[in-house]
Amino acid sequence: MMKSDEKSVWYTDFEKENLIMQKDVFGTPFNIVDSIIKIKWKITNENRVIAGYNCRKAIGIIMDSVYVFAFYADEIVIPGGPCTINGLPGMILGLTIPRLYTSWIATSIHSLPNSTNVVSPVVSKNIFSRKTIAATILDKTKDWGDENDADSRKWIDQMIWNVLL
Repeated sequence: MMKSDEKSVWYTDFEKENLIMQKDVFGTPFNIVDSIIKIKWKITNENRVIAGYNCRKAIGIIMDSVYVFAFYADEIVIPGGPCTINGLPGMILGLTIPRLYTSWIATSIHSLPNSTNVVSPVVSKNIFSRKTIAATILDKTKDWGDENDADSRKWIDQMIWNVLL
């Protein structure tokens, strides 16, 4: 991912099934509000220890054709994970998305005291959905390369997928 992703914020409300993201795209912050992505997962029998937790492997598909490989710990009952990837019966501690040349592996897990306040979502007046942010990026990048060139199209698609993660 890009260095600007360090400024990105994701807020997932699993009860209301909505997601609020603040993503930095080429130096401009965008606020995206949409529903939680529904990922169809296939859980396998492969296991791996990550950050001291026994994790089980699952394979999912996002954005119609992008495979994701996740290792989740069912000891941590939150169905979340890095970025917008979620929906397993435990916290995702390891995630690889080969098409995006991206991997995350937890190195440690720290529990917060029960008295910790819940983090509130970012509030903004300029709000996009996944669909409108993708259309905005396509419009802003329409002069970047030849739209009929497979390499140009692949690069722009990967950039949009990164923004939507």
